[in-house]
Amino acid sequence: MPSWLAHAPAAVGVAAILAPSTATRRFWVTAALCGIIPDVDFLGAPFGSQAYTEFFGGHRGITHGVPFAVALGLALAWLVFRDPRWNGARARLAVAFTLAMVTHGNLDAMTDLGPPIAFLAPFSPERYTFPWHPIHPSGVSRGRGFARLPAVLFNEFVWGGLPGLVLMWSATVWRRRRSGSLGSATA
Repeated sequence: MPSWLAHAPAAVGVAAILAPSTATRRFWVTAALCGIIPDVDFLGAPFGSQAYTEFFGGHRGITHGVPFAVALGLALAWLVFRDPRWNGARARLAVAFTLAMVTHGNLDAMTDLGPPIAFLAPFSPERYTFPWHPIHPSGVSRGRGFARLPAVLFNEFVWGGLPGLVLMWSATVWRRRRSGSLGSATA
């Protein structure tokens, strides 16, 4: 399963496309956390507590689904950004945070390790994975153990983190050029 090196930058990159011009640190931190939040279903596993994980339909269950992303994206937009300056941007924030969370399941579905993703939970018990698995976290468990960890993290960064950073940079450049051309058009 990808680490925060893939999940957080990918989520921020997708959210950057819809970031309002008034985006603050709170926006960027919330977007990054959206990339990590779905793994709340796995918190008990390292301590031997499967009951906690099963409450969420197992790892990669309901918290990795699109309905969960929509519900939490809406909640974050209206609860975390409730001050009046966000009034005209809440729908945009909700979509940005929803898409940021959806990146988590998509990255997990591109791995060669772990259970498939319940993208439609709780409405369907079906679990899915993508046919292409470029992210290889199972490399840690093969061969030399943790000696492979840098290669695994680099692989995750290449397939999740780097595209996210490129998206963020591209959205920023596009927004600056657009605001520059709008300024010169009204002058």
